[in-house]
Amino acid sequence: MTRVPLVSRPWALVAAAALAIGVLSTADVATQTNPKPAQAPAAAATATPAAAPMFFRLTIVEIRPDMVNDYVALQKSETIPALQKAGVAWRNAWRTGNFGSTFTVAYTAPIKSFASLDEPNPVLKSLGEEGYRAYMAKMSKLITSQRVYALRDRPDLGLKTEGTPMAKMGVLAAVEVVPGRNTEFETILKNEWTPALKKAGVANYGVSQVVFGGSAGAYYTFTPIDNYAQLDKGHPITQSIGEAGMNKIIAKMANSTRSVERFIIRYDEELSFRTPQTSEVR
Repeated sequence: MTRVPLVSRPWALVAAAALAIGVLSTADVATQTNPKPAQAPAAAATATPAAAPMFFRLTIVEIRPDMVNDYVALQKSETIPALQKAGVAWRNAWRTGNFGSTFTVAYTAPIKSFASLDEPNPVLKSLGEEGYRAYMAKMSKLITSQRVYALRDRPDLGLKTEGTPMAKMGVLAAVEVVPGRNTEFETILKNEWTPALKKAGVANYGVSQVVFGGSAGAYYTFTPIDNYAQLDKGHPITQSIGEAGMNKIIAKMANSTRSVERFIIRYDEELSFRTPQTSEVR
């Protein structure tokens, strides 16, 4: 996928990282009940039901370059406590590492259900109307823009090895699929790309898809790395099936992908949190 033309979408560079590495437990995800067929066969009644889709809120914030310290201070003194008070289980923060927009922060947080979005904003719920107005007045001086997305985890297209620690660094790819070719792209990803990564010894490879707030053809993939030195070894797929095999898959993907943009992202401990009363998530 590295030879597909790139596009400039700085807001998308750190998207979906927490989602991509599967840091969520089933207790934190939205649950959806599918209607049962009127007359289901007896065999189908005993079949294991499909897992409910996992949805996340992705918030991309552009911080004013001269206000980074003030922004971080406000997050620690007001935003995080307000979110925790409102019952938000966790929030993961990610930033670009060395390459890309220096002042972009991406946050991922669970969506309990879409019905929960009918309730007041968590910060408004914690601070009250007057406190929320004062908070927003402060925030408006610190950022230049904010955009929110709903994302769906696609574990059927990726890899996950139970027991592996949460990645704190990795390669994120923002992929734009040609309209009408989602199935073609997903088939190649599932049957060729991901198996080649597994053959290379990659333990986790996350895939997520935009549901609301952006292009219906947007996907994000995340491959964890331990450090920058690992990049000197080349792409894992090239290591597993050779350059010719890698080029063959890329040629197939070129028909279904419009653009691919890749960046290194790092986990930001300072702007992330886990509510103490909730169990650690994976």
